[in-house]
Amino acid sequence: MAAANQLFALELKGFWMDVGQPKDFLTGTCMYLNHLKHVKPEKLYEGPGTVGNVIVDPSATIGANCRIGPNVIIGPDVVIEDGACIKRCVLLRGSRVRDRRSASGFAWRMSPSSAKT
Repeated sequence: MAAANQLFALELKGFWMDVGQPKDFLTGTCMYLNHLKHVKPEKLYEGPGTVGNVIVDPSATIGANCRIGPNVIIGPDVVIEDGACIKRCVLLRGSRVRDRRSASGFAWRMSPSSAKT
């Protein structure tokens, strides 16, 4: 590639990592949330039952007595029912976590039947 002048580089300011695998995506998410805590803490959600760094889209619905965090991103139109526990997770648009269920460990769009009990 170099001999054919097809090799290029771009110098980036800040941090970059490959997030192509779910575990790497979650690691990157945790790092990003920690970064926000230091540079733009106003972007983090501070509602009832939250622990640590959490972002919640304004269109999301969170039920009563939930535990959210640490290291959680809740996307648009997500519904979290009463008593759910969410940690180290990214819930994509339209996900639903049923009442008294937990979600953790990877990024997903959770269907009702895939909730962990």
